[in-house]
Amino acid sequence: MKRILLVLLLLVPVLVLAAPKNVYGSEQGIPILMLHRFSSAGSGDYNIATKDFRKILETLSKPEFCLIDLTEYVNASFLTRCQGKKPFAISMDDGHSSQFRFLKNGFVDPTSGLGVLLEVFPNAKATFFLNTTNGGAPFGTDSKAKIAWLRKNNFTIGNHTVSHPILSKLSSAAVIREIDGVCRYLNETSMLLAYPYGLMPPNPISSYKTQCQTKAAFRAWLGYFEARGQTKESGALLAPMPNTKAFSSRRFTYPRINISSYQDFVRDVLQNTAWAVVK
Repeated sequence: MKRILLVLLLLVPVLVLAAPKNVYGSEQGIPILMLHRFSSAGSGDYNIATKDFRKILETLSKPEFCLIDLTEYVNASFLTRCQGKKPFAISMDDGHSSQFRFLKNGFVDPTSGLGVLLEVFPNAKATFFLNTTNGGAPFGTDSKAKIAWLRKNNFTIGNHTVSHPILSKLSSAAVIREIDGVCRYLNETSMLLAYPYGLMPPNPISSYKTQCQTKAAFRAWLGYFEARGQTKESGALLAPMPNTKAFSSRRFTYPRINISSYQDFVRDVLQNTAWAVVK
């Protein structure tokens, strides 16, 4: 019996040391949802079933939550509007055709990602991070008309680089071409940036002499299982609140959470005890 107790006592410290870190961190923050492709079928790492997306939005449509745009987040202009509520943001990457389709009558297809968003949030705010040559033109067809529609309806259009490369493997000149190319295509002089694959270039993005100014930049996590074991700062899933030190220091590394299912959303967002309430 004594031998058994001794073995258990020796194992306890090992079990404690092996326990996963709290990736949510202790600082209060805001979840930025990152989505890619929408499908009527099942979900995958970069594909979410339309029914799951609708269920997520219906959950977030409750009065306790407040949908913000990433421009509002970067400018900290959402605080008064979201007083007493939990803010969250929605972003879509790559300009996939499933995100935005027009019907023949010119209306937004209600089965596209944007259509589902507008169904639940008629005055929706969201950010579309676009490539220009990643498997085709943005949103597949009618790119210019769709971009004009988004601008007219006050959506934010962000930079996701020209061809969606792994920036960490590129030369400085190539990084600059990838960033400036999107700005020229969209006729913009400053934009928000989302790093392809969430991977940053070799040097801080603010050090590159681009013609297009990067106002803020966003990384990405695939959720708890990717972030587990990282340091508190790099593993935190939530974007920092304004008026905190991290809001300034992480301006070019704000995190987003990849959402591929309703289960992802529940685990990484809804059950996240560090989700901030605007006070």
